[in-house]
Amino acid sequence: GIRVWVLTGDKVETAVEIAKSCRLFEEDLRIIWAVGATSADDAIGSLTNSLPVSDDTHYGMVLDGQSVGHILASRDSRALLNRLAQRAISCVCCRLSPMQKEGLVRLVREQNARCITLSIGDGANDVPMIQGAHIGVGIRGKEGSAAVQSCDFAISQFRFLQNLLLCHGQR
Repeated sequence: GIRVWVLTGDKVETAVEIAKSCRLFEEDLRIIWAVGATSADDAIGSLTNSLPVSDDTHYGMVLDGQSVGHILASRDSRALLNRLAQRAISCVCCRLSPMQKEGLVRLVREQNARCITLSIGDGANDVPMIQGAHIGVGIRGKEGSAAVQSCDFAISQFRFLQNLLLCHGQR
């Protein structure tokens, strides 16, 4: 299936509200958090301590840049984050630097040899993430043309992504 990760520089509250408005997170979805962690163990502990007891319970995951930074620096934590993310409905990562965005894309590529990553961005801060994915999509917009110049596919509006994925994206 398709797993959606939102990698953004926005504040945590803003990103979570956007995820809810896009229905990535339903109102009654259990959300596990790693925000403001001081170490990789602290971040992973925050996530695992708030996991649902039942394996069939759905959950979403929210991380901030500080927590992601610690996790990406630890090989064991990277593998555990990947396992948790595979079970999650969606992952929202906030307050990320461009290199953290690229690091998360690389993490998914390294941990899941069979998966195909697709990154979508509209600004210069998304270029490393777009270039790190198997498929990079740039959206023309107000933030300049850096994303469009570094991508595999360029679209002028986000709504054109549906045709790109569902009509042209079949193997």
